[in-house]
Amino acid sequence: MRKPAQAVAVLVSTLFSLALLLWLHPFLRMSNVLDRLFGVPPKWTQVDDLYKNPNTQEVTHGDAPVPSLKLLDTYWGAHPNATRILFVGNSQMHSISLAKGEAKPTGPETTYVDQIADRLAQHSANALTYRLSSSGMSYPEVLWDLMYMMERPGLKPDAIVMQLNYQAFWTGGIRDSILGLLDDAQFRAQIVTASQTNAPYSSAFQDALRRYDEREGSHKTASAGSNGPATTFSASATPGYAIETVARGLLDHSTEFRSRALAKDDIIDFLYRCRLYFLRLKPSTARSVTGGRLLAAQAAVLAIVRLCRVAKVQLFLFSAPVNPLVSLYRTPEDHANFHRFIQQAAEENRGPLYDFEDAIDASHWGNLLNGPDPLHLGRAAHAFLAREMYAKIPLEQVANRAGGQR
Repeated sequence: MRKPAQAVAVLVSTLFSLALLLWLHPFLRMSNVLDRLFGVPPKWTQVDDLYKNPNTQEVTHGDAPVPSLKLLDTYWGAHPNATRILFVGNSQMHSISLAKGEAKPTGPETTYVDQIADRLAQHSANALTYRLSSSGMSYPEVLWDLMYMMERPGLKPDAIVMQLNYQAFWTGGIRDSILGLLDDAQFRAQIVTASQTNAPYSSAFQDALRRYDEREGSHKTASAGSNGPATTFSASATPGYAIETVARGLLDHSTEFRSRALAKDDIIDFLYRCRLYFLRLKPSTARSVTGGRLLAAQAAVLAIVRLCRVAKVQLFLFSAPVNPLVSLYRTPEDHANFHRFIQQAAEENRGPLYDFEDAIDASHWGNLLNGPDPLHLGRAAHAFLAREMYAKIPLEQVANRAGGQR
């Protein structure tokens, strides 16, 4: 009787713990307590209700861009005579962190890219804009995306406005969500060639190819296993499998259980706050970027410049605004090296570098939890940047060109 009793006790304790986790949201509650203790502004200052249009934005912010690009291919392909302008950057392009004194949102908010698109639409009926932005963007990823787009008539832009910022030089690699582009045999061949060039970003491409092949291989193995002869062991024949199947079937009737991924997010958010509040490890902590990651980012930027030149796509480079209350550079040499490189990229691009790094006053930035947000702009800052970029970057001239030459 001992073993059945132990089994029942484990099942009951598991269900009890699951109920506490899903129905009481303990980690969310603990996060809210920490936020109050550390003086975090109200949650509505991190704007959730943002303007969305899948014809002008990659609305998943990098989580599922493959379907978005297929939709864009259809939309742009239906307007062959339009001039296509692509904005590329990180979460600064799709986030709003309201500054102190800015009112609570009353409807969908727009970012500076949306506002530039509106201005272009007012002055040129020939312009189509699209924002390809992702949280934690890396430049090897940007190169990956642009290599895919340049070879497809429905996706090839006429001009690209690309953000250069120090934070993006901290990140590297190719995220899983864009591996699906390798389903296209022509694109895969391009990536295989690029992975064999010994460029600093080649290892990121090699790793992406490996992960894609492993994923596809596991899918094929699973499919073959389900259609092939029975193996010696079958999980479906065990009592535990039957009990789990019944339990999952019952739990699936619960809305809370079906949204259990949110509980995982609550845990991650709580751990992030502990790191931030107690260990004081912040995303705005000054750091030096060196080694292979820096070389890969720089090489990818220069490869993007060359790719645009060969494809006859006009590339505009701009340095992203940074909160003046935050110092991202650990040493003066970090600052000098970054600015030396982006000037080199501009020279390679044979055009100016549009410098907005110090353009936004500190009063126009929001907070990231209990400290100044190093990256995300407030409402007034987005409006200011839209006006400045529209005035300085000749997008209207580009928009009025004849896209029908394509």
